[in-house]
Amino acid sequence: MSAQDAHFTQFYATPTYLNPAFAGTTLQTRFGAIYRDQWPSIPGSFVTYNFAFDHYLSDLNSGVGLIMMHDRA
Repeated sequence: MSAQDAHFTQFYATPTYLNPAFAGTTLQTRFGAIYRDQWPSIPGSFVTYNFAFDHYLSDLNSGVGLIMMHDRA
């Protein structure tokens, strides 16, 4: 068994993908999405979606986040 992280060119669009500890680091609720389609002309190409959400919880002085990712390789 082997595994690899998906590489996105605009990884900064969803900072929680880069590091989940970024959840709740801003006072605003944050949504983000990134998409990658590598070698689309070849059958069985790599397609990856990533959606992220995070929110600051002032009562707890903390944050909560959700990351959803789909990778077809």
